[in-house]
Amino acid sequence: MDQVTFGASFAAASGFAAWLIIIIPLLIGIIATNIIPSVKLKNLLAVIIVAQALFLLRTYSRGAWIGFVISSILMFYYFTKNFSSKIKLLYLSVAICLVAGYLFLPRSLIFSVKDSIRVKFKFSQTISGRIKTIPQIATGSNFERIRWWKESLRIIKDYPLVGCGLNTYSVVGRLYKSFDGGGIYPHNSYLQMAAETGLLGLFAFLWFLFMFFRIGLRYFNQNRDVLVLGLLTGISAFLIHAIFDTHLYSLQLVVLFWYMVGLTVAMIKLDQKI
Repeated sequence: MDQVTFGASFAAASGFAAWLIIIIPLLIGIIATNIIPSVKLKNLLAVIIVAQALFLLRTYSRGAWIGFVISSILMFYYFTKNFSSKIKLLYLSVAICLVAGYLFLPRSLIFSVKDSIRVKFKFSQTISGRIKTIPQIATGSNFERIRWWKESLRIIKDYPLVGCGLNTYSVVGRLYKSFDGGGIYPHNSYLQMAAETGLLGLFAFLWFLFMFFRIGLRYFNQNRDVLVLGLLTGISAFLIHAIFDTHLYSLQLVVLFWYMVGLTVAMIKLDQKI
């Protein structure tokens, strides 16, 4: 089956996926708060979220899927951390019932549902295939990524502290080319950052992120602001996705990233002054 990806105005579908995993949690946070009191507008936003989720699947970006799932699980944990034991037990019971229900359903019914989904949503089979390739590192794009990462590690080894210079990876990388498709950007924002600004530059960025999430999560625990939690979820999903691509070096995406970081900090600071 042909794999047709959705990229919107981005050069690659992975860029559109990175945009979606920031925006979707933000919209969920808006619905969960009283910023929009109109029920009709909230329903419209819910429809938009569903459409965006389908677009996210259609990008076939495994890194975005991983980032979105991991960040959602982590933030759901923080959301329910202070809940009573009864509510936590209720969530756990529902999850167990869903899993048990799936396991004990007749096999004929399961196959019938799967076949129906494949017929109505033809891209579901491709999505399943993409998910199955996530752990494969001996072939495909995962294998190429590992080879790009090895090239970047060689650059870091030669320029460990201050790096080879800002925006010089595309030039210096050619000297470390190890295969036909090598010598380009490393498909990992953090390795590129370490190569260009050194381990000191990478440490400074990671320290900033640590303090940012520390302040954000502490504020959420004190105020239960779901909108801030939505912002933190989207930002963390983006950062996880950045492990598999250089989105922190894409002008379209890095502007959105820093805007969301600034918006989160501004919301916290303004609330503290009120």
